[in-house]
Parts: sequence; structure tokens; C-alpha cells
Amino acid sequence: MLLDTNAIVYYLHRVEPYASRVKQIIMSREDLVVTLRIIDEVVFTLIRLEAWRRYGIRRLNELRDYIRKHGLKEFYDAIDDVEELVNKLGIQV
Repeated sequence: MLLDTNAIVYYLHRVEPYASRVKQIIMSREDLVVTLRIIDEVVFTLIRLEAWRRYGIRRLNELRDYIRKHGLKEFYDAIDDVEELVNKLGIQV
């Protein structure tokens, strides 16, 4: 079963009522898959959400400037969450 970007983002950010439904699905399936493009979209979305929450960065060019100046270290937690989810659930990429 292919997991969509939104499903993963909703699950990781506990966006209800979607997160509960996604949790039910991922816990009941063993055939979960994602593409590299979906992983890319999830990481990008999580970084944008964190930038907005932590620093009020809403515009893409502002985010690019921030990353150029400071790197991605501020967003490692978001990146690690995606990696942990894939590994923990045995999701095939």
C-alpha cells in the first residue's frame, strides 16, 4: 500500500482526525511503500512547517536564505522523524 505525503505529515504532526486514521492503517498493514519523491515531499513539508513554527518563516525564498546561512541542523529532528518512521514500520522505499 502506497503511503501519500499528506498521510505521513498528518501522522507525524498529529493532525486530527487524520492522524488517528493513518495510525490505524499503518499499524494494520505490512505492505507499506513510499517513493523517494514522497520522502522528499515529506521532508520538505516538515522543514517548512518547522521553519514557520520556530522562526515565522512563511515564504520559500526566506527559508532558502535561512538554510544558506544556518544549514539544516535546526531541522534534523524533522528529518530524523521521517527516517525513524520508515525504519520502525519497515516501509519499503
